[in-house]
Amino acid sequence: MLEGNLVENTPADLIRQAEAWVETYPEERGSVADALANAVDRLREPGPNLQPFTWAMVGEPEPRSWLIDQWLPVGSVALLTGEGGAGKSRLALQLAAGIAANRPIDDTDSSALWIAGKDTPRLGNGVPNGGLPVLYATWEDRADEMARRLSQISGDAASWCTPGTLDNLRMLDLAGHGPLWNAPGRYNVPTWTRLGQALRQVAESEAIGLLILDSLAAVYGANENDRGQVRDFMASWDAWAAACNCTVLIIGHPPKSSAGYSGSTDWHSAARARWEMGKDHLHSPSRGSRQDPTDWKLAMVKSNYGPEPPSLCLEWDSTGPRWAVRGTWDTAIAEEREEVTAPANGKGIYRGNF
Repeated sequence: MLEGNLVENTPADLIRQAEAWVETYPEERGSVADALANAVDRLREPGPNLQPFTWAMVGEPEPRSWLIDQWLPVGSVALLTGEGGAGKSRLALQLAAGIAANRPIDDTDSSALWIAGKDTPRLGNGVPNGGLPVLYATWEDRADEMARRLSQISGDAASWCTPGTLDNLRMLDLAGHGPLWNAPGRYNVPTWTRLGQALRQVAESEAIGLLILDSLAAVYGANENDRGQVRDFMASWDAWAAACNCTVLIIGHPPKSSAGYSGSTDWHSAARARWEMGKDHLHSPSRGSRQDPTDWKLAMVKSNYGPEPPSLCLEWDSTGPRWAVRGTWDTAIAEEREEVTAPANGKGIYRGNF
């Protein structure tokens, strides 16, 4: 390790220490020296202009704005995580279409829904009549596949999902492109790549209200286990989202454990909201019975701006194919529990596996 305090040493001292450190690794000499010189330049830059404020300066705050009531706050960074093959991308596309659709929104009917079904969380006060500009940037699917999925989402359950009503929905095919956040060299601090800067410029010029990034594994090119790097990445997105009044939803890659996401715990800590999607069993089968069918559970496992809403039970609508909401998870459990019927002989019989 290099010795000394980087702030106290001169650039020449730093270079000499770097050269001494890599004597046995000459191929590393140039990259280490460049990284140290870059660090020195950054230390010479003026610090941030901090501006304290008082409550009186802020004034009375406006009510919080939501894209999806109690699920997706406006102007923040959120994660949609879960196991691979869970259908997160399709769910996110349904969300994008529902928020972008050019239609009048009436809280008394189904026009305020973005996905069909009972107990569906409704579009929030941050979605105006006529829809909100949405940008779906994907490293996973080509343009024709996105169009195919939108066609499958449309129909009686989503009559508002048609090409003529989705001009607010923009899509970017970034398959084969690099990440948005990466380090230019082995010893450099990760920051925005040219692609990341360009994507932000597109979002700003189009006044995008919801930016969906699919998926995190392609977006983030640094060390997912490094808390500092993860925190910098998430904090930068959160600051940009607040400044542009644009919600950023990042679809997380499959987890390595039961945590629902892989990498540092700061993925969870730094997100303002985190949705988690995965298979679950509505109830435990009794001994010797056949394994219960598996349903999909969509849970709000992190919410900075309110209590976590009830988890949802998702079901596959094969007429699309598309996702629909069967109801809340607790309701689905109640429906699946043992029921007692009273036949003509007056003796109750049990249905189900309990």
